Amino acid sequence: MLVLFVVQAVYIACVGRFSMAFDEHFHLAAIQEYAKVIFPWQVTQPPGPAELSAFTADGSYLYHYLMSWPYRLMALVTDSVTAHIILIRLFDVGLVAVGFMLFRRLLLELRVSKAGTHTVLGLILLMPMTPFLAGQLTYDALFFTMCAVTMLLMFRLARGLQSSHTIPLPLLLWTGTAVLVTLQTKYAFFPAVLGAGLYLMGLVGWLWRAKKLNVANMWRAWVLAAKSGAGMVALGVFLLASVLFLQRYGMNYVQYGSLVPECPAVLGHERCLGFAPYGRDAEIREQGWYTSISSEQKREYVGVWYEKMVYESYFSVGPKEVGYPTADPLRVPYTTGRVLAAVALAVIVFRLPWIIRSGVSAQLSIALLGTYVVFLFLKNYGAFLSTAVPLSIHGRYVLPFLPLAGYLVYVGIRPLVGRRVIRKLAIALTCLLLVGSLWGGGIAAYVIRSTDTWYWPSAQPVTRVVRSAVWPLVIR
Repeated sequence: MLVLFVVQAVYIACVGRFSMAFDEHFHLAAIQEYAKVIFPWQVTQPPGPAELSAFTADGSYLYHYLMSWPYRLMALVTDSVTAHIILIRLFDVGLVAVGFMLFRRLLLELRVSKAGTHTVLGLILLMPMTPFLAGQLTYDALFFTMCAVTMLLMFRLARGLQSSHTIPLPLLLWTGTAVLVTLQTKYAFFPAVLGAGLYLMGLVGWLWRAKKLNVANMWRAWVLAAKSGAGMVALGVFLLASVLFLQRYGMNYVQYGSLVPECPAVLGHERCLGFAPYGRDAEIREQGWYTSISSEQKREYVGVWYEKMVYESYFSVGPKEVGYPTADPLRVPYTTGRVLAAVALAVIVFRLPWIIRSGVSAQLSIALLGTYVVFLFLKNYGAFLSTAVPLSIHGRYVLPFLPLAGYLVYVGIRPLVGRRVIRKLAIALTCLLLVGSLWGGGIAAYVIRSTDTWYWPSAQPVTRVVRSAVWPLVIR
């Protein structure tokens, strides 16, 4: 499935017309700005309308800065912007593939069986949004991989606390570094850090009260570790990540009183109208619809949000140059996805007491996933109250957290499949879900629902052949 995923993502990367739906134009422009400087703090706000938002205050900058270096090398070889875009997209395919291998390692370390691990990741790999995201020029690719790295280290830290009642200094430093790098890739990770941080501090407090945490011995071990080569490297990398973090987020807080200031607080309302999302929201708000939102609409928003999150994980969307046209999902994978989402939600909700009692790994998963999803919902709900339109509800926002959701489902149903009959039923249901996801999953909806305007002109003959080959194989 990983090979199938990579093939599909590479296809999207090579034939998809710029700018694809996940803000490719923004990310390419940001990379080009960082390619003008050596250090990230040297970048300046482009003149005129704020098409890149409050660029110098944007904490989600690390992908753009890192990708500016291969961009500089490519610029020495060729002036073709198309070549630059495709090559960076291929970098992103590799990043997401590495992320899946790391999530595989995480699930196996959490004692999920190989069958369970591969089923969870296989279902995620077959979701249409996954190869579509991986084949684009977007910071979500690095964010996905860094989430995998950070979560892997967080779980090792929590499990080490539980088993050995100590915190190894190198592991703590590498975890902190991963957290800081992930936050500088995409500030949306803040809620997850909050949830995990509160849980880990609570675990340390519980061990302290139970007199299982010997601080004096741990401090002595830290001093020895800091003097070792591995400890010095970990400390040096952590300090570098901290300096970069403070340079952007610390300066934001000092200058604007917020780690993540809104664009108008930095540049003013008029300039920020040039930033597409802000301008869109401002234009909608001017209609005044938000003044007449009913209580019923507020109650219904939960269902609207849930349905749209699932829908946008399976639909297709064209490039910016033709107005982001959308196309409905294919019936079989979309139906499978709705069943999968409903079953997963039901298992997590109704088996929550058992999941909580199952250990620190499940508890940390709940803290990470729960905090992130709640904050994401509240942010979307706030935008709805401001405009009366359900905006910015995208399934890709939860993609890096779906492996944790799969883990929680596995923990919830594992005790129930001990009986032979139930086990056979569970296996049969899993096979049906995999077949349903595979039959028209992946990029099939994009291939079938698309038109020639969704592709580079030079790629259109190839895409017509691919579309005609895929068309008879799926139910539309």
